[in-house]
Amino acid sequence: MFESAAIVLEPAQAALSLNSQKCFAWLDANLNAHPQGRYSYLAAEPEDILCVGHGQAKPFDALRDIQRHPGFWIGYINYDAAFEADATLRAVHARDERLPLLFFARYPALYCFDHHQKQGWILAQDKQAAQRFEALLNNPTSTITPCTIADIQVDVDSKEAHTAAIEQALEHIRQGNIYQANLARRWRCQFKAKPLSLFLRMREQSPVPYGFFLAQQNFAVLGRSMECFFDWQGPGKRLFSKPIKGTIKESTDANLRSHTQLYDDPKERAEHTMIVDLMRNDLSKVAQPRSVKVTEPYAIEAYTGLSHMVSTVECISRDDLGICEIMQSLFPPGSVTGTPKHRAMQLIEELEPASRALSQAPPASFSLMAALSSR
Repeated sequence: MFESAAIVLEPAQAALSLNSQKCFAWLDANLNAHPQGRYSYLAAEPEDILCVGHGQAKPFDALRDIQRHPGFWIGYINYDAAFEADATLRAVHARDERLPLLFFARYPALYCFDHHQKQGWILAQDKQAAQRFEALLNNPTSTITPCTIADIQVDVDSKEAHTAAIEQALEHIRQGNIYQANLARRWRCQFKAKPLSLFLRMREQSPVPYGFFLAQQNFAVLGRSMECFFDWQGPGKRLFSKPIKGTIKESTDANLRSHTQLYDDPKERAEHTMIVDLMRNDLSKVAQPRSVKVTEPYAIEAYTGLSHMVSTVECISRDDLGICEIMQSLFPPGSVTGTPKHRAMQLIEELEPASRALSQAPPASFSLMAALSSR
């Protein structure tokens, strides 16, 4: 592994140089939003691409290629991959098969920026790869600015239909079929500007520790999130998830009061407990015996404009498992489905007006952007 000398180049500046390159990816952090948001990563021009389309009975098996070819992998997993992987989940809506279930790219080099030190450096498989990547960083090719609201024309699913779906979900809860379902309301828009300009606007409006942008020829995946789905240090090592469930508007002049209000709310704590139990169950499938535990339960974390209830669920993973088995056990996150996960997913499929495919649902509902590295 080669590491360059320090470079003083802000991520947004680096993005202007890399945006026109093949398969530009940006994992964006914000230290001011949360201590977890220390490092940002940017990459382009991959040397290998892993792409899995619809119709694959075991889509997660392709992730074994990541283990066989270590390096800097960045990509996404479509929510619909869970339906392909589990034959007992019955699809109700048509799928958009133009967009892959899994898409990961392996990059020979990437730019890492430390928001604490205010500097970055190039990580590469060798010195030559670092030099090629540095040449890209030093050659800005665009002057993209954040988009304006005029660039976006939003089409929202019917409020009445969404309310009716909620009422049906509540009836299922009353009958004991599920404990919780996280129904999403679909927002679609016609967008006139470049995808990166939208991401820059989102970056201004939503400072979070986890931002993601991945551009391919015929699609772009982008979003902002506060939640760490999971962090895994490798076989036989620590695996943890930090599920979020429970939200309150942050009051700048009375943070303690709002935090106490959220912490003491019986409904919020009950919902949070359900998701924590779900994550404990998911982790137990890949954990060493008696290693699953909940640390920092019901912590209240403040973000820009909102505070969330967060717990840490962790374990020591089994020695004989890889990323394929981890993903099969954990995906999708319980915080975007409900509990029990399988039944909640089936009800979501039946109650929401369309599939949560990449082109049809908000990023927080359908995708995971992950950086997988051998480092």
